[in-house]
Amino acid sequence: MSEKIYPNNKIITKKPDDIISFDYVSPAAQQIFNFVILSALNQKQNSINIKVADYFSWQSIIKPQGKHYMIFYRNLEKLKQTFVIAQRIENNKIIKYEWPLIAQTKTIKTIKNKIENIEITLNPYLLNYYRWQRANVPIDISETKKLNKKYAYKLFEFLRYQQRKANKNNYISVNDIRRILTVPSNEKNERFLRYLNKAIENINETTDIKVIGKIKTKNKKSLASAEIKFVNLTEKIAEKQYEFLIFEREWREKNGE
Repeated sequence: MSEKIYPNNKIITKKPDDIISFDYVSPAAQQIFNFVILSALNQKQNSINIKVADYFSWQSIIKPQGKHYMIFYRNLEKLKQTFVIAQRIENNKIIKYEWPLIAQTKTIKTIKNKIENIEITLNPYLLNYYRWQRANVPIDISETKKLNKKYAYKLFEFLRYQQRKANKNNYISVNDIRRILTVPSNEKNERFLRYLNKAIENINETTDIKVIGKIKTKNKKSLASAEIKFVNLTEKIAEKQYEFLIFEREWREKNGE
């Protein structure tokens, strides 16, 4: 395909012209979605029954309180309103698909109004994407349970994907990493880089990925043209000292501006 059409928050799937864009998902909602996807893949079907107690057990919440249930149901509703866009080129035409992360929920209660389980339905095409992703990008969902910082999980996915590539330490533009991490367009770069720094710390502290970031910019007055490199601390190349620049003001201070 000579012309690549990339919507916001692009993630390339099986083919260069298969593009999926995600709405932003909060860390708490992402954990629920990960659990649902894990259950659906294990059961090999897109309609599954789950018990909220099983989710809490997976999260090591021993005695869930009312607030835990409230947070769970609120985030489950958010997932029904969070969309994915897939786009393919077929017969020289652009075909666009749009799906919610969770297509439908059905709550089953006893006569005494006690919830027994929840039936969750995923779009089968979306589940196929995650089936492909898990087969090609080694992600242990249990390892990600403590990724509770903004953008940490999406960054973890990206870094896992990067580990498959020969050129793992190439620079990526700030605009591209923003799209991959589903950063809202109204979030300024200096704020985004603060969150990114926290996400890197979260990943380093709770998973087996150990990275630091190096940022460079062509225009010293703006981060819009900046590029970021994620350096794997477990590789020999990372023996050099790198520094992550949290936001533009600090960059200017270090460069005498």
